[in-house]
Amino acid sequence: MVVTDFIQFGLAMLGSVALAWFALVHPAIGGVDGLLIQLPSPTFELLPRIGAGAQAGETLALPVAAFLGYLGVQWWASWYPRPKTWRWWLHRPADDVDPR
Repeated sequence: MVVTDFIQFGLAMLGSVALAWFALVHPAIGGVDGLLIQLPSPTFELLPRIGAGAQAGETLALPVAAFLGYLGVQWWASWYPRPKTWRWWLHRPADDVDPR
């Protein structure tokens, strides 16, 4: 139901904000200023900088791998043949229903 989805979404957002607040008030972090000092500056960039050499490969490796994985799952889900097991025979009558 839509109401339970909104309740779960609200709980998830409340938990996310609470976790962020507890993380920022932790003495090892030191608030937002301490976080900015402790983390490297490329962490806060919206788009990664692609340089020359090995760094370009390292920067692009994960997005390319994720995209190829997505394409592989899509291919497998749509073109891979259905196995002829006993489970397939259980669901076969539901597949043979005429949509008219």
